[in-house]
Amino acid sequence: MTGRWSAKGTRAIQLLAWSDGKEAEAAATIASKARSRPIIVSSLGGNGLFADQFVAFGEHHAAALLGNLPYATAAARKLEELRIKTIDFACAVLRVHRATAGEERERLLKSEGRLLLQTHRANAFSAMQFLTGKKAAEILAMLEAGELDTDGKLSVEELREAILLAKSCA
Repeated sequence: MTGRWSAKGTRAIQLLAWSDGKEAEAAATIASKARSRPIIVSSLGGNGLFADQFVAFGEHHAAALLGNLPYATAAARKLEELRIKTIDFACAVLRVHRATAGEERERLLKSEGRLLLQTHRANAFSAMQFLTGKKAAEILAMLEAGELDTDGKLSVEELREAILLAKSCA
């Protein structure tokens, strides 16, 4: 979506996908003409691909075929991905911390780890490390300033608590 053709997508900047090969070829032809270089259609498969890396092509994606989108669009999407990651990591840390019994905590730690691995390719330990870092602190500051929204998953105070918990475990 940023206008660059890549073999790796993210939740914020997904790769365009077509269910019909002929439609993909037509889109590649449009992009090749607009960019004055060949764009080749590839077919991907296997277990190493995550569904959140792809988005089905729609009419609102047509501008990406014609050239680079404004940098602000890509930057905003990356910021949104970082916000989602920070909130997901904080929710996982809080759920594990709030578990009462030792066995329940271990079970929850494993299930949260699997969920984080599927959604962010990270485990519970790396989630805690991320929360102690600069990017999580920047997201927290933006949430406190009202520049970003938590979408109701957790409050700013809960995010702050998760960051303090992560720092105490590091």
